[in-house]
Amino acid sequence: MKKGILVLVLGLLLSSCQSKVIRYTSADVSDYNLQTTKSSKAKMISVKKVNKDTVWTFQESFDRGLQWQTIDHHTMDSASFYETNVLLNNYQTIVMDHYLSSYEDLCKFFNISYRFLDGYKSEIIFLKEFKNRDELKEAYALLMKFQSGVIEENAQYSDKTLNYPLHVKFTNGKEVISISNLKNFEEIDTPHLLNSVIYQNYDALVDYSKQEIASCRQDLDQIYIRANDEDSWTALDVYTYQKQYQIASTVLYDILQEKKLEDITLEGTRDSYTVSRKDIEYGHFEHCMIPFYTAQKITDMQFSTKVNETAMD
Repeated sequence: MKKGILVLVLGLLLSSCQSKVIRYTSADVSDYNLQTTKSSKAKMISVKKVNKDTVWTFQESFDRGLQWQTIDHHTMDSASFYETNVLLNNYQTIVMDHYLSSYEDLCKFFNISYRFLDGYKSEIIFLKEFKNRDELKEAYALLMKFQSGVIEENAQYSDKTLNYPLHVKFTNGKEVISISNLKNFEEIDTPHLLNSVIYQNYDALVDYSKQEIASCRQDLDQIYIRANDEDSWTALDVYTYQKQYQIASTVLYDILQEKKLEDITLEGTRDSYTVSRKDIEYGHFEHCMIPFYTAQKITDMQFSTKVNETAMD
């Protein structure tokens, strides 16, 4: 009896897994293709199965003859155990890739990578290891010039209102800024400034005015410290993300260097180190945020923020 109930339940689960799958016809896909590419001069030239996905390939009738894919992509929803699917189109990626070689300065400045879906290009990723704010500004200018150029050059083939998303990944040492659809300079500049303030990256902070740094600090929480419950809190000139109750590894290193606490062994550099106290090793810390309770175990000092009112005198 129990076995029969189990089989019934499994059967219901399996059948319900199909309930969220939409069955797309070639006509549905042709309509979707027209809506997403705004290109009326394209025809479907092939359709094939790739695992659970169905891939329709379209080709435009213009001389350049670009081909792109609309994919009925299937995934499992881990929360509900339902199988779901969605139509995806890589037209914008194919168009950007077509014009990319015409922008020599862009190709020299960035390392360019691709994401693939079912073996087809689905996204272009612009990678850059930057040294300073000026390089961020140069990167942004090159990307905007490329994006506007693609819109203008492709206007003869499709609607100018199409969006050509720019996926960027900037790194500066262990700092990473990743944006899936870059639209303005602040989207990369602000995270860099926040990181620079929090990690006390002095080389980076010289690129910003006192006013910019002060404005940035308003979006952060100041860190306070005290030796024990009876002492008053002392404000440090260091900051953390709002309501995170963590301290940057570089800042904790500076505190350990300054306080010269007993029973502390510090090995490594400011950017990469381990710390031991009373035969207990903490770390390895490398451009990361350290919880206040861990910092307290290491230093025997209490850490708090101005938003944690219960901890303030």
